[in-house]
Amino acid sequence: MKTTMIAAVVAAAGFASGALAADTVSMKFTGTGSGSNVKATYFSTTLSVFAGQLKHTITGGTGWSSRLNGDKLTFCTDFAEHVTSTYKTYMVVDPRWTPNSAPMGVDKANAIRDIYTTAGLTIAQTGLNNEMATAFQLAVWDIVADYNPSASFAGLGLSGGGFKATNTGGGALSSGIVTKYNMLINSIGHTARNAPVLGLTNNGAQDQLIYVPTPGAASLAGLGGLLAARRQRRGK
Repeated sequence: MKTTMIAAVVAAAGFASGALAADTVSMKFTGTGSGSNVKATYFSTTLSVFAGQLKHTITGGTGWSSRLNGDKLTFCTDFAEHVTSTYKTYMVVDPRWTPNSAPMGVDKANAIRDIYTTAGLTIAQTGLNNEMATAFQLAVWDIVADYNPSASFAGLGLSGGGFKATNTGGGALSSGIVTKYNMLINSIGHTARNAPVLGLTNNGAQDQLIYVPTPGAASLAGLGGLLAARRQRRGK
């Protein structure tokens, strides 16, 4: 079902400059990037976890999915599962379908796009400030757990709701992390919402979000043909 919907999902995702989507890629976890360790509670589960960029190597992408090949930095959207150090097959989907155990839906996915738009391309690059990387991952988990569009960002926060976070000793997070988290959360509903972000899902391994490089004008022409071809196949 997800593969047949990818073309429509990409068209609806709001990427002003276009985006790519492919059915599957192979991916494995290779380490961590910028970020820090925290203690986090996701509903009934409390863990000491790394919050920040996750390094993955992606292979097997052809056509449009070849843009995902290589060493990439991602963010976790699936608190309950673990990364895998062996290659597994991942579906490439709109963020609304992540985590695949309980998809977040359109409104939460739009909030995710807002914080990606606010953070910009640097969120997916090496050398990112550790506090920003930590704040971004905490914001993603909080949105997935607690965001309610009718309350805007009023229902979000790191000390209440389904998602909570402290430093590893149970005390307050640094002021830098909190400031950057608040900046991201306060941007929800106030951006162009055009960040080219996609989801990567696997049954049994941790689902991820990935910032997709923006294709050039020539690539956009190819994307239009790809979407048209997939619509025709679905119509048969």
